[in-house]
Amino acid sequence: MVLLWDMTRQEVGEVIRARRKYLGHSQSVMAVKAGVALATLSKIENSKGIPDTRTLGKIAAAMGMKFVITVTPIEDVQVKP
Repeated sequence: MVLLWDMTRQEVGEVIRARRKYLGHSQSVMAVKAGVALATLSKIENSKGIPDTRTLGKIAAAMGMKFVITVTPIEDVQVKP
């Protein structure tokens, strides 16, 4: 099995920013609701940081969303040992 991101860092940031704005929250309010540092949220939204799964889960939950990781086999991909 190979784990690949279906979304780029930029796409993840854009989804988070769009949802936050849809909810009418500032970055400060959303950071508090999610229990993450404002700088962390800002970096994610601006594609400057690589968030870990725990952070993405906290942000998603604060936004009323689910963060799901799916691992599936990918055919025709050779993985070097």
